[in-house]
Amino acid sequence: MLKEERHKLILNELDTTGLFDLKAFSRAYEMSEMTLYRDLQYLETTGKLIRISGGAKLLPIDSCVVCHKQPQSKRQRITLHLISGVEKKACCAHCALIYLEKHMKEVQQILGTDFLMDTTVNVKRANFVIGANLPHFCCDPSVYLFSECKIATQFTKGFGGRVLSLEKAIEEVSEVMSCCKHTKK
Repeated sequence: MLKEERHKLILNELDTTGLFDLKAFSRAYEMSEMTLYRDLQYLETTGKLIRISGGAKLLPIDSCVVCHKQPQSKRQRITLHLISGVEKKACCAHCALIYLEKHMKEVQQILGTDFLMDTTVNVKRANFVIGANLPHFCCDPSVYLFSECKIATQFTKGFGGRVLSLEKAIEEVSEVMSCCKHTKK
């Protein structure tokens, strides 16, 4: 059976049942578990599913490309438009930075929302406040997005943290998270 046919069968199984049991599917279709495992790995990289012990499950439509959580706040969500035409979501700027560390060359455009102004921001030109003393919406360390450096700096005077460019923010978060499971993606 061709790879594309297997992928359709796997995704159909997920659409029908919500779960994919690797061993049961392997027996039912007389396919190698290793082949199916590789198929699941590939389908996970395309954002169609998440692998779990013994198989896979469907990802919620808006789940984060890094931690698979649902965004807690519209102001935190980041949308990554890839060169391939695929759109991926990050639940927060923190997860977006982790993703960008390894996949920046694949990304055409990154859009987020200014934390205070609630306006759309081109993340490549944004200012990031890392480590502010606010309750965490999502991941730690907290990362907040601002379109203007002046406003980001004023924000840090009240809530602490540091203002960084995209490149410096990626370095900072990847350094802090170097031992974290997120960096495996």
